[in-house]
Amino acid sequence: STAPVSRMLSSSRFDAEEEDSAASLPVMLDCFKELQDCVRNVCTELETIDPSLCSEVTKPVLVQKRWAKLKGELWDKKHNNWDVSKLPEIYDAVKFDLTHHPRLAASFVPLYQVANRINNVIIPNEYGWDQRSRV
Repeated sequence: STAPVSRMLSSSRFDAEEEDSAASLPVMLDCFKELQDCVRNVCTELETIDPSLCSEVTKPVLVQKRWAKLKGELWDKKHNNWDVSKLPEIYDAVKFDLTHHPRLAASFVPLYQVANRINNVIIPNEYGWDQRSRV
């Protein structure tokens, strides 16, 4: 069986049973680091939101809190690894904000691009047909 994603994306040693998993680890770690940087950039950019850029039903403080929460939860300090379960939340949140608040933060576009790249790798493998085909 393949190593669990949480072990694969840990900042510590990687004990994969398959060579291809071990070879892809640096790429995935780089992608998650890039994702973390993009989320930080969004949070920084959202520190000063012009309320006129939000829709009538969106409160700027809620947008700020959502992104601050995701930024804080992406890295699991307790287990010292990436929390890959946050990827779908980040992907959905940035897609929502790009749809409903496209002018709110220019950094949404690079964040979407990184989240989409990672999403295209992890999500299809999350529900494999057997243990070996799952991430």
